[in-house]
Amino acid sequence: MRISIVSIVGSLLFVNKMLISFTAPEFKANRFSQPPVIDGYLNDPCWDEATRIDKDFRNWGVCGYNPDYGKIAPVRTVVLVGYDNENLYFGFICYEPEMDKIRAKVKNQNRPWEISRYNDDMVGIVLNTFVERKEGYWIYVNPNGIYSVGYLIEKKLYEYDVDILNIPFFTAGKILDTIWTVEIQIPFQSLRFPSTYIDYWRIDFSRHSPTRDELTYYHWVPRQRGISEYTYLARMYINDKIYGPKRLEFLPYVINGLTVDTTSNDCKFKIGFNAKYFLNYNNIIDFSFFPDFSQIETDAPQIDVNTTSALYYEEKRPFFLERKAFFETPLLVFYSRMINDPFGAIKYTGSIKDHSIGYIGGIDRHTPFIIPFSERGFSIASDKVGTSNILRLKKNLFVDTYFGFLTTDREIIEGGFNRLLGVDGIFTILSNNSVRYQGLLSWTKEPPDTMLFGGYGIDFSNHTARFDGEEFYGQGFFVEVGRKDKYLSLNCYVEGLSPTFRADNGYISYNDYTKFGFNASSPYGIKRYCVEKITPEIKFEQSHRYFGQKTEVSRRGSLSTSFKYLITTSLSYQMVDKFYRDMWFNDMWSYSASLSSYTLKFLSIGMFLNYGRSINYYSTPLSLGYNLYPYFWFDYNFGPVSIGAKYYQYLFWSQKFGEWIYNQKTFELNLSYTFTRFMGFRVIGQYNSSNKNLLIAPLFSFTPTPLTLFYLGANHNFNNETPLDIGGYEHTKSQIFLKVQYLFRH
Repeated sequence: MRISIVSIVGSLLFVNKMLISFTAPEFKANRFSQPPVIDGYLNDPCWDEATRIDKDFRNWGVCGYNPDYGKIAPVRTVVLVGYDNENLYFGFICYEPEMDKIRAKVKNQNRPWEISRYNDDMVGIVLNTFVERKEGYWIYVNPNGIYSVGYLIEKKLYEYDVDILNIPFFTAGKILDTIWTVEIQIPFQSLRFPSTYIDYWRIDFSRHSPTRDELTYYHWVPRQRGISEYTYLARMYINDKIYGPKRLEFLPYVINGLTVDTTSNDCKFKIGFNAKYFLNYNNIIDFSFFPDFSQIETDAPQIDVNTTSALYYEEKRPFFLERKAFFETPLLVFYSRMINDPFGAIKYTGSIKDHSIGYIGGIDRHTPFIIPFSERGFSIASDKVGTSNILRLKKNLFVDTYFGFLTTDREIIEGGFNRLLGVDGIFTILSNNSVRYQGLLSWTKEPPDTMLFGGYGIDFSNHTARFDGEEFYGQGFFVEVGRKDKYLSLNCYVEGLSPTFRADNGYISYNDYTKFGFNASSPYGIKRYCVEKITPEIKFEQSHRYFGQKTEVSRRGSLSTSFKYLITTSLSYQMVDKFYRDMWFNDMWSYSASLSSYTLKFLSIGMFLNYGRSINYYSTPLSLGYNLYPYFWFDYNFGPVSIGAKYYQYLFWSQKFGEWIYNQKTFELNLSYTFTRFMGFRVIGQYNSSNKNLLIAPLFSFTPTPLTLFYLGANHNFNNETPLDIGGYEHTKSQIFLKVQYLFRH
């Protein structure tokens, strides 16, 4: 026992010594006498007043072993910092001896997330306005001045929850003869922070030069492997009081639309608004009346044959995107798209002392259901009116440790409800080791409407699956122990949901299971023979009925490799034994391979291929067969023109490459032309062989800020059994719309 205590104390002292011996840099931001014009040139007199950071950036990559760790970046970067009463300003001067190597494919602010997807050159800022929390804004800007903003919350070492934000910043970039420059204006109104008096914030600056090293972001602030990067952010002192927030942001919109189908024409005029009320910079109430939650960017087509789970779609609606990660837990018991078509919605997010609080409420005019059972889940649309309420609390206890509480409630006006109560949290042991946990209780009363869901003859725990007004309780749990350092990432977990567990505000496709497993990977930088990095990974998982009979065993191994010239590959092999409908299906297997290349500045390509042996879930009797899943994509950029295409297909045979049983294909083509960074035109074409539908969606957009916009577009639907028979398409429906939205701040 004495040896154990001595070892623990020694380890703690060693970690503490490392923390003490490493000091993060500091600087004071200077106040500007007058604001700059954000045009990308950095020639305004106020930039002479700015704090100048002109120190070598270095390769401080922390994910996996990296032989170039600590080496000076091959390109020089200078950062300028200033502020006034309403804004924070940054300027970047990026020296580049080979200007022809600069990548700046994304030219329109309407699709900012693509600057990472296309591997553009970028400068970045990590800004932590809550200095005691391991969270903060991550801002990236490419040489065209296109910016992307995310809010990252560290779950455990090197793993984050991420919110992609759509908030007003003002940026500009210029590509000159020997340098490229960026100007950034960040309104304090667009940030969250605890007080109008700013002592200091935590900050770091970075630069990404993909043609030199795709995997590395060169940072100004030195870091240490195995320690959270939030620990060593620099201190940016302001020592000043700024203006309080403008109390109200008002975002009204108007849509005028015409719907034409085979039988009628229908013209609709819609008006509504979103709004924010600022109690202070950190406590904010969002509310909407007749909110416009329609999506200009269509959902990507998905394969939906021979599957037993409900399809998952990413959230794209701005009302739900902000602070989205705060409401999420290890088990996905809140899924914002289950608030489908709200009449009105309200959200509060903020802090009271050291407690973080969030609430979302909405009245849904068309309430959807995801109904989970042991072997499959059902996704049901409805015209039921329902109310949803979600309350989330989190308290940071000490470093890398929090305790969370979540409760959700959905009430169907015509009868039926689902209520959920849960606790979750995380704590860290000796920096690299963490434990995450969650416990859940649910209480469900089904709607009394068997016409909505007839149950398909399924029974569970002395209950029928059909919606006949039954009432029952359920429980669930999750525990994960993980370790992550420069050589190894290891996670071991156990989780389970009882057969009566439901989360109607979440995405739960299955219940009645207990499963445990582990996954381990070891990223290793090589930097030789054209190889940059390799990552071998193994996974194991075994599932049972809820503390009962074994139902599945899965084993998987994979190898991912990153090469020079922006090429990545992966190979994997998986073996599965599964118990389904009272039968064991053994020796199922699959091979998969992927390749992506960004070698050429104007062309990006990729492919994924999966081939294996699996169950035909809808055959009678059940049988095994062979499936093939290919996926191909490419993006071509030339000046203002961009062309992107995606192709998915799912094939299934009872005998190897015999007569197919399933053959579903989807195509997507995206053509766009950029007039300016704020103005563009694009056409999306999508075809799905399952419903024989072709969608053509042209859109003209003008977005001077992320929230002020003008859209003129249409959605045209056609039907045809043969996709390549151009003359065989029959028009089924068209929607033509005009949308105008403007942001007011008072």
